[in-house]
Amino acid sequence: MRKILALITAGLIVLLSTGGGAYATPQVVAPQSIAPQVNAPQPVAPQAADLDWTTTFSPRGLSFDVNAVAVSGNSIYVGGGFIVAGNVEAHYIARYDLNTQTWSPLGAGAPDAVTAMLVDGNDIYVGGEGFLSRWNTISNTWTSLSYVNGFVNALAKSGNDLYVGGVIDWIAGQTMTNTARLNLTTEVWSTLGSGVNGAVHALTISGTVLYAGGGFTQAGGSAASSVAQWNINTNTWSALSTGPYTGTTYALAMNGAELIAGGYYTNNDGTSVYRWNGSAWQAMGTATYSTIHALNANSQGLYAAGFDTKILRWNSGGGNWVQIGAELTGPQYPTIQSLAYANDHLYVGGTFTAAGSTTAMRAADLNLTNNTWSALFGGLGGNGLDGDVNTIVISGTDTYVGGEFTRAGPIAANYIARWNGSSWSALGAGVDFHVLTLALQGKTLYVGGRFTSAGGNTAHYIAQWDTSGQTWSPINSGGKEGVTGWVSALAITGTKMYVGGYFDRVGWPDGPATDYFAVLNTNAITWTTVNPGLKNYVDAIAVHGTDVYVGGGFYPNGGSNFDGLARWDTVGVGNQWSGVSGASANVYALAVSGDDLYVGGTFYPQRIRRLDIASNTWVTTTGGVYGGVYGGIVYAIAAHADGDIYVGGDFTGAGGRTAYGLARYNPSCDFWLPVGTQGLNDRVLALALTSDQLLAGGRFSLAYGAGSNVPSARLASLPHQSMTCHRGYLPTILK
Repeated sequence: MRKILALITAGLIVLLSTGGGAYATPQVVAPQSIAPQVNAPQPVAPQAADLDWTTTFSPRGLSFDVNAVAVSGNSIYVGGGFIVAGNVEAHYIARYDLNTQTWSPLGAGAPDAVTAMLVDGNDIYVGGEGFLSRWNTISNTWTSLSYVNGFVNALAKSGNDLYVGGVIDWIAGQTMTNTARLNLTTEVWSTLGSGVNGAVHALTISGTVLYAGGGFTQAGGSAASSVAQWNINTNTWSALSTGPYTGTTYALAMNGAELIAGGYYTNNDGTSVYRWNGSAWQAMGTATYSTIHALNANSQGLYAAGFDTKILRWNSGGGNWVQIGAELTGPQYPTIQSLAYANDHLYVGGTFTAAGSTTAMRAADLNLTNNTWSALFGGLGGNGLDGDVNTIVISGTDTYVGGEFTRAGPIAANYIARWNGSSWSALGAGVDFHVLTLALQGKTLYVGGRFTSAGGNTAHYIAQWDTSGQTWSPINSGGKEGVTGWVSALAITGTKMYVGGYFDRVGWPDGPATDYFAVLNTNAITWTTVNPGLKNYVDAIAVHGTDVYVGGGFYPNGGSNFDGLARWDTVGVGNQWSGVSGASANVYALAVSGDDLYVGGTFYPQRIRRLDIASNTWVTTTGGVYGGVYGGIVYAIAAHADGDIYVGGDFTGAGGRTAYGLARYNPSCDFWLPVGTQGLNDRVLALALTSDQLLAGGRFSLAYGAGSNVPSARLASLPHQSMTCHRGYLPTILK
């Protein structure tokens, strides 16, 4: 019996390696059942191709926010919410080598987002929600110092004692009130008296005094407004007068003998930085920022930064703040969270994506000798985008992408850009807000979205880019331009462009009424409106022969005649709408493959369905996609000429297999496979195919590959090769 089991097990290993894991789970049966079992046809995909993600589209910096920066020798350490640093995978903490200009991870990284960091010799202390850990640069190992019930926001060290501040209830079984102390020799935790009664955001030490800043009003049971001091010798709290001002202190620094406090204070003159001279608080300038998040005092001066992403240096002679270097920018409310200094360079971390004209995603280097910025970037790649990709269209060697980004690789590109296979270029001045859809006809690229200007000129929600003349034009018809609401779907056939979205008129602001859908004659530039029927927005359009299918958020209870999916007959009497029953949910994606229509959205349970166009009936398929934040949503579908269907969205599985955000369906085999090993680490919003290449766009930063994952900032590419079906013989496993 043991020999039979060994032979069966060996056979199973061979089959699984040949099929790339695309076989059903072996069935456990009684010992007498030893005959091999014949399975349904299953796909065999060339694994080397499916796992060959390109390294082109990594970020120029970090994939998400940086909360802390520290310098030690030639190393810059950054901590935050990212999982990618440059072209390497690095979970929540990473090291940048100034000599080689490359990023590297610190082992497996931190257990969660890093919100506080302290470098002390060969040890790096990091904390965040629920944890406090130490990395040793000699042994290259992590040590957990304790579970923290709360958030660690600040760290400071004096002798063998590590001080911890944050929003903390208890550590190591002891009640802590937002502050704590760890003796690193004995590994014993202790309280700092009765602590403080609000969040601690900053700690700094001068001699035998620990200063704490935060959102508290008491320290040690006595009044202390946003700043307090702990005497390390006497183990007692005391206030510093009445505090800088009512509000919250986010940053502390020692500037010589003076304590500097920055934050958000409820004064009337806009002062956000104060200094304590030993007996009283003094305002430092007025109208500095709405909020200060970071302070740094060094041999070059005192620096402050915060919400509006300017680096300020204190001009002691003039008693005011002076901006240093160009401003940092980003797509949405960028901030500076941390400052660190070494050798005439100021290293900056935050939520920004550009430093002046330089793409620098969440980390940057300001040379204080000439006030110029550079990115912390090196190695291959660096051509990722700094915001979501919503739509992709390919023409020859050119790929156009639109979305919610403002930078593509090293260049500024306002919500739309062109990739020529090796570098990015902007489309003039771009548009002034998000791009949702693209369609190409000859030399004209049509662009729809949430914008109201293109190339600096008025263009309500739809515009055209001349790829030859490199110019923008609005869609003008009948003396009016654009439409009255977002354009979220475009499809072109012949001289007709079908336009769908959130608009109810063609021509801003009071053109002819239409029903969230209209037809543009691209030769004459004239609109054809449609009769009522949808009553709500359109998110997807697909064309098959003379029929136009639209999907969206329309449903009977909302006044519509149809339920998520409808068909427009372009040659019927009066161009009539007709329903397609059975969608019964929001439809976000449509794609035609042969005589089948693939429909993706939120409908339960599969999230994607297949419609036989000739009979107008749904085809039963095995499995679908599921999981994710909302139980699975399909946002994008792309059909290859060989029949394979790629599906993108917000999901974690497809057809019983792990597949994050991206999956592949073979209709001949009626079978699902992940793309790569397991897909991508966040939602996929756009897909485009050539004969041998797949492009995916969305919100992700990592593509799961074999052996090592590939950093991919919002855009990812891998080869396509056809799957083939065969009938596999899977042996039965004995108990």
